[in-house]
Amino acid sequence: EDEFEVICVNDCTPDRTRDIIVEQQKKHKNLLLIDHEKNRRVGAARNTGFYAATGEYVWFIDPDDIITLDAIKELLPILDNDKLDFIQFGHDWMTEDKESISNPPFNLNCKFDTDIISGIDFIHEYQKRGLTYSDMHSGPFVRIYRRSYLIENKIIYPEVTYYEDQYHALHGLIAAKRMRNINKCYYHYREVVTSYSHVPMSVAKRAGQVNMCVGMVRLLQGYNMEERDVQYIWKRYTE
Repeated sequence: EDEFEVICVNDCTPDRTRDIIVEQQKKHKNLLLIDHEKNRRVGAARNTGFYAATGEYVWFIDPDDIITLDAIKELLPILDNDKLDFIQFGHDWMTEDKESISNPPFNLNCKFDTDIISGIDFIHEYQKRGLTYSDMHSGPFVRIYRRSYLIENKIIYPEVTYYEDQYHALHGLIAAKRMRNINKCYYHYREVVTSYSHVPMSVAKRAGQVNMCVGMVRLLQGYNMEERDVQYIWKRYTE
């Protein structure tokens, strides 16, 4: 436990999660609990945890999911040895009751391994293989980042109602000079039907989505990307 920290951000949960974490703190010295005074949504919660982190790497894990037993043990040496900005890996989907989903709504990144490449070169590799940007599931949980990389490039989560993960994932990818993709599953995503991503589209949710799409256009323009790459990425959000 002296090798890693677990930071739990309580964004005003109405259930017993906080009580459970307090009990676990009695058993685990590396478990930190931070409370929000009011509900600020997932982007703000991730930022709170990020600002509190002291380790060399950060992994944004959703509270209802599961990581494989030896994930950190296997991935940390790769991050260290290759001096990566981030490492990306595969995941699978399961129901809320932890039953495997054979036909998930998104692809799982388990397509190919790469050597050390830039984020832009990784996009080109997808293009060469006939894959779309939509095939690259960009949830925050499929990457472990070097914390200093995120700080130096000012990569934080927009504190909006929706699509904050899309913006963060895109920024993290196109700014990267050294990344690797690992064709192995290290994360089990549980599809909880009451989560915010499954809530029907509302005015607030749509506003957040539009806001982030505008932000992603500006982000792509700011990195002076080739037009073919911009169109390749943007096709995901116009279909």
